[in-house]
Amino acid sequence: MMKYLAWLLVWIACCGTVWGASPSDRKFVIRWNLKNMPDSVKGVLYDFNPHMSAAKAIAEFSLQDGLMVYEDTISRPRHLRFFGWGKGFPNWVLDLWVEPGGWIDFQGEDKWLNRWTVTTNIGLQKDMVGYEACVAAEVEEILRLDAETERGDSLSLKRLRELNNRIVSKGLSYLKTIPVTEAWLDKFLEIAWYATGQQDFLASCRPDFQQLYARLPLDWQNTERGKLMESYAFPAPTVDEGDEMVDGLLYDAEGGKHHLSELKGRYILLDFWSVACGPCRMAEPELKEIAEIYADKLALVGICTDDKERWTTFLSEHEMPGHQWNELKAGGRTLASRYKMSGIPYFVLIAPDGKILEIWKGYRMGVLKKKLEKQVFALSK
Repeated sequence: MMKYLAWLLVWIACCGTVWGASPSDRKFVIRWNLKNMPDSVKGVLYDFNPHMSAAKAIAEFSLQDGLMVYEDTISRPRHLRFFGWGKGFPNWVLDLWVEPGGWIDFQGEDKWLNRWTVTTNIGLQKDMVGYEACVAAEVEEILRLDAETERGDSLSLKRLRELNNRIVSKGLSYLKTIPVTEAWLDKFLEIAWYATGQQDFLASCRPDFQQLYARLPLDWQNTERGKLMESYAFPAPTVDEGDEMVDGLLYDAEGGKHHLSELKGRYILLDFWSVACGPCRMAEPELKEIAEIYADKLALVGICTDDKERWTTFLSEHEMPGHQWNELKAGGRTLASRYKMSGIPYFVLIAPDGKILEIWKGYRMGVLKKKLEKQVFALSK
């Protein structure tokens, strides 16, 4: 009997997978077999960010003889995004869902990653393959326009908005046909975010948002992603020029809490911006000049739309004018949403009594100073 027990203990120690998953059981593998591309091409993986702000790369690897392989171990499903980096590579990302024991294989004949074929044993990834097929025609045209037209061309921009809206509409219809999963929820958050750039179109999507939110299980509604989905489906009311300003909780880089109301009695210029926004960075010198010229009359408040890590890292390396605050959240109940932000940089000028004087977006040199001269001097007389 003692020999039997001793043998059993040794067997359990050597075969621990009976009681729990071994590292090999938790491994996932992603393979790319790509033809007609140089070894200079790189693949970059990011974690998906439900707030749709830029995320930090978690892995970077190079193509070698037409092959790339990435593997890791995880304990539960994880949503990644793949971006190809190389000359002429299209500005597009692929959604990747991985899970313990899962694999994904990509086969491609060229750099057009939207045309790559995908095989996988992961159910969540199969759902996303179905979505990609649903919007394939629109994505193909978007990438063609991006490659063939001059940046900023007005006709192209109009067509890109039309294609974006079609992707949103077709995507929402597709989500109504598949089960509610983690992949379903993340895809909704991405689609809703794409719709927020056009307020009229966004309003037309709201019934679909609400219909899809009604499918969300109760225990998911109290999660971060669930609350974010609710804010898109049932947003807070928006304001416009002539209305009273709206306020909200804002954080500085050290974690201190602030409200716009503490600045009342002065003019307030809100500047919604992002680290990766070129025009936002171009506006910095003029914003600094404005803050100095109107130091006794105006409070400049930069509200960054990026996540905390990206924002605080940037602030530690760059001196920015005015108050630099962040809501550290996204969705339909942010200040950006309530002020109907439809692009960045986005500016809101508020009078000392709290009334919204003017709202505009975009940056051209000298425009900020002209607007401030017109509004502040006119009202100060």
